[in-house]
Amino acid sequence: MRELTVAKDRPVAISGVADAIGRLKGHRDVYIAGHWRALLPDDLLWGDRNMSSGPGIHRGKEIYERPKDFQAPSWSWISVDGHVSWNASEKNPPLVWELLNYSVTLANERAPFGAVQEAELEIRASVLDIVAKIDIATGKPYPPTNDATEMMEKCLELWADCLPSPGEKEPTKLTLALARGRVSYFGANFGTSWGLVLQEVQVCSEMIETPRYRRWGIFRSIRTADNGIDDWFKSWACKEFRLI
Repeated sequence: MRELTVAKDRPVAISGVADAIGRLKGHRDVYIAGHWRALLPDDLLWGDRNMSSGPGIHRGKEIYERPKDFQAPSWSWISVDGHVSWNASEKNPPLVWELLNYSVTLANERAPFGAVQEAELEIRASVLDIVAKIDIATGKPYPPTNDATEMMEKCLELWADCLPSPGEKEPTKLTLALARGRVSYFGANFGTSWGLVLQEVQVCSEMIETPRYRRWGIFRSIRTADNGIDDWFKSWACKEFRLI
């Protein structure tokens, strides 16, 4: 595949491929900022292809600052520079979140497979807010504040999508949204679950009832027989939110 010299041209560059796939689908599916409606929300579980392993907060080897020019909504792989993969779908554990609705504004109404001005997804999922001050030198959250910190140190792996831009402050609060239930390996005593790491961009008000988030990264949990993470997931609150 040829390299693109101008990252913001990627939506246009791949539009021809998307158009061809759309014709193969008989135009029975909707193309939304690099994703097909029929594959959402499962298709949102993309991440840096060189994810490191081990509990804590990580930044991959091939991630960059978030592009200054808008390329796509934060939940789309087109929104970041660098290579991505869909590691989360390897064993296809069951989905535990739901896409309720979506909205999209095309940059050019006559180019349905091209760039978008904006696109939102409305999702229902089990979520948990965590305090997550990050020590950039170690990648570890600090200080310990609740059971989420304990779980991060023990069995949660978080990967950021982008490096912070110059002058950008690290987030002090993130939200975990559980997407895929546990898939077991080697029997029932070991398995993984996947979800998104979100950052709230608009606080609920009387006029706007549904909170809005942008994608910050992806997480994976490692379940063992005695770490209690399944019960911890059950304690999360079910919530509807918009992803921009």
